[in-house]
Amino acid sequence: YADADGDSYGDAAATLTTCTDTVPAGYVVPGTDCDDTNAAINPGAAELCDGIDNNCNGLTDDGIIYKTYYADADGDSYGDAAATLTTCTDTVPTGYVVPGTDCDDTNAAINPGQMEVPGDGLDNDCDGETDNISSAAEFGKLVRAYPNPVHDWLTIEIVPTGDIAYEIQDMSGRLLRAGKTGFTDGRLQISFESALPGVYLLRLREERGAAWMIRVVKM
Repeated sequence: YADADGDSYGDAAATLTTCTDTVPAGYVVPGTDCDDTNAAINPGAAELCDGIDNNCNGLTDDGIIYKTYYADADGDSYGDAAATLTTCTDTVPTGYVVPGTDCDDTNAAINPGQMEVPGDGLDNDCDGETDNISSAAEFGKLVRAYPNPVHDWLTIEIVPTGDIAYEIQDMSGRLLRAGKTGFTDGRLQISFESALPGVYLLRLREERGAAWMIRVVKM
């Protein structure tokens, strides 16, 4: 069988019959090559994720593990379960992520990693419920936050358990500032002096895991 691509597998459609025991130059046995123009395609080759029958078994991309990725239109690292791309490549396609658990892929401030914001009419944390507080006991530790609206400093009264990490986001979910602050007489203060007038989300998290989300209006 002719071996035009030199991969030691011949073309069953291109034969030479002779009574000599010497294999003619350019010919081989067996004649099982399914593409004698490409040395990377033959029965001894490994199957690749390329839409080609690399190993000449009559199947394309067989034995390859396919993965499903989810479109992340708002860039919050949570994908839309209704917008998928299935591929056998191990490289995550641009614009796609795993998991596909975002309930609003048009708003980066809404995803399973967010805290629920009471009273805004939205399912911020994608748990299927609107304005629900999943941990009422933890929210009970927050006594009050004032003044709100705020001009310069927001004072928060809280049952002290340790340092509090905080994040300030605008209403689009963009992180503006983050840090850690401690207590003074059961109170902590966070500066809004440099913030422009508008509405912000202040996220607080204590060392033991309790968390709060406060809507703050800057005058």
